[in-house]
Amino acid sequence: MKDIYKSKKQNILLFTWDQFSSLVDDTKDMKVYYSEKDDSLRFVETDHETDLTEKEAYEKIAQELDVYHIFGIKKIGLNVYIVYSEFAPSATDACEILFRSINSSRFSKKEFLNHFDSEHRYLQGEAFDLAKKIIKHCSADEYRTDGRNEWCQRQAKNIVNNNPDEFY
Repeated sequence: MKDIYKSKKQNILLFTWDQFSSLVDDTKDMKVYYSEKDDSLRFVETDHETDLTEKEAYEKIAQELDVYHIFGIKKIGLNVYIVYSEFAPSATDACEILFRSINSSRFSKKEFLNHFDSEHRYLQGEAFDLAKKIIKHCSADEYRTDGRNEWCQRQAKNIVNNNPDEFY
């Protein structure tokens, strides 16, 4: 295993297939299989012989590698590349990522909410608390508006004024 690219936000690790298979085998009773037919990796929990979701497998591998997040794993030839991040994004990075995602034509609010439901319940509560803080922030008279977001401030003021116990 060796780092072949490093930056503040994203890194790439290079493994041989044997190194990667061995890492996965050591990772909490998991095996990995490669399908040449559809060029995909399949992760299986060895205790129950059940398939793991990509998210579950990536989280276990991230723990084993002691990294924050794995963005993707790709087998190319005899090598396996893992794109990962060592650090959680800053609040500024997280905000930029969210706004870039929303601005993309591929962003689906429905898909976002479906994934939201699969996150840890505590984290759902923290996200909800952040949403309340955004509403409170947007309701302030100091919040900068123009024709594109005036409705946002009106809605936020309405929510805050109708639920004073929740926002004060």
